[in-house]
Amino acid sequence: MALEAEVCSRAEVVNWVDRLIEQSEHFEDWMIDLSTSRNKHILDICHLLRDLPGTANLDISFRLLVAKLGKLYPTVSPEQTKLLRNLYERVVDAEISEDLKGYVYQIFLDLDCLESEVGDWSMIQQDYEELLTVGIDYQDWVD
Repeated sequence: MALEAEVCSRAEVVNWVDRLIEQSEHFEDWMIDLSTSRNKHILDICHLLRDLPGTANLDISFRLLVAKLGKLYPTVSPEQTKLLRNLYERVVDAEISEDLKGYVYQIFLDLDCLESEVGDWSMIQQDYEELLTVGIDYQDWVD
């Protein structure tokens, strides 16, 4: 989700898997595939990530995404409108809990209200700050 929402870069994915390889006594094919994916299309990298062994917990993935978002953008300004809309587009169909989706939905509704000249940016900032609370416990896990 973070890669598709442009909160995480290809280089960060490659660096993460390179650290895994360095720390492992033996490594898997998926590690090599990701490690050599620096120049691949972003959707190819997303596909590789989705095919990792194990069971994904998308609620935790979302919380990690929000933690990363909070580190990159502790506050949000009108210049990040595209980022907020992109986040909505990535989350709307994700299999995360409706409670978590609700934070992003609210910001999306706020953006629509603002475009209709109802309210001001402070309502978006307030709802963004509430969104960031879902990632607080995960901030130590993200760079």
